[in-house]
Amino acid sequence: PNGTRVELVPSSPETALPPLEASLVVSRQESSDAWSVGRAGMRYRDLAPGRLGGRFIASHIHIPEGGPVPDYVHFHEVRFQLIFCYKGWVRVVYEDQGEPFIMEAGDCVLQPPRIRHRVLESSANLEVVEIGCPAEHWTFQDHDMKLPTGRLDPDRNFGGQRFVRHVASAAKRGSWRHEGFEAERSEE
Repeated sequence: PNGTRVELVPSSPETALPPLEASLVVSRQESSDAWSVGRAGMRYRDLAPGRLGGRFIASHIHIPEGGPVPDYVHFHEVRFQLIFCYKGWVRVVYEDQGEPFIMEAGDCVLQPPRIRHRVLESSANLEVVEIGCPAEHWTFQDHDMKLPTGRLDPDRNFGGQRFVRHVASAAKRGSWRHEGFEAERSEE
């Protein structure tokens, strides 16, 4: 009425991606100056300083002291996020993915957009590599959600993706389609 116009827009618009700027980066840890302190006191080191034009971030994350991690339930506005446990172990919990579980060296998860999660505890000198897209993204704390949720829904859709967990010790190794190479398959 009276010329009023209402426009409905998504509450979470799709995350925009900057153009990719391809580069080859060799990143070496040369001193303790390379680390910055992030969420819950975790140490972060940027593995791709140019961040491929802002398209991707690759972080080396280190927790020097073992034990409980003072993290909180949170989620990220991302298109893609992968966590690979390089050294040590970490106990984590994810929204609608059952009870907390331990990731050990060689394990990895594909963490879909907006899935609530929390780091609970870790071994001393835990090291993980996290790859995300886009490089600059928002992290939000969720004060209301308690994890675990008491539900297990491995097929739940989060922003067009589902949670995927690879457990290295349970993966089956076999020949790949090219001679001299092996492949590893996670069973779900």
